[in-house]
Amino acid sequence: MNIDQIFAERRRKRAFVAMRIPDEGWVELPGNVVFDGVLQRFYDLGKYYESEYARPWYRFTRRAVVWVLAQHLPTWRWDRELGLPLAKSAMDRTAEVLPVDKDDAQVFLAAAKKNAQAFLAAKEEEKSR
Repeated sequence: MNIDQIFAERRRKRAFVAMRIPDEGWVELPGNVVFDGVLQRFYDLGKYYESEYARPWYRFTRRAVVWVLAQHLPTWRWDRELGLPLAKSAMDRTAEVLPVDKDDAQVFLAAAKKNAQAFLAAKEEEKSR
């Protein structure tokens, strides 16, 4: 099976799971190589982007990834868990990808937790009325 057949098969399967798993991450390695953790395979970066219509929104540094993993967040949607702003690259292919380092991740997660606590407190107050 060549790379185009693999991606065609993957797209057919994805149609059935798109509502459950709408987003995906991958690892970009030196030499224009991509590792797709879902398929557990390596691909050429250009072919991967073209065939999967992949568009990076955020680019986490290694230190950020290790720190976020250590937080044991409830989902793999780190953008939502950290409360990251919508990356401009999500809509505009010419826009820069939003970089996220460990310090950024810490600040975003602290703010997200604070916002969640304020939301829950407001809900409790609303119930008591």
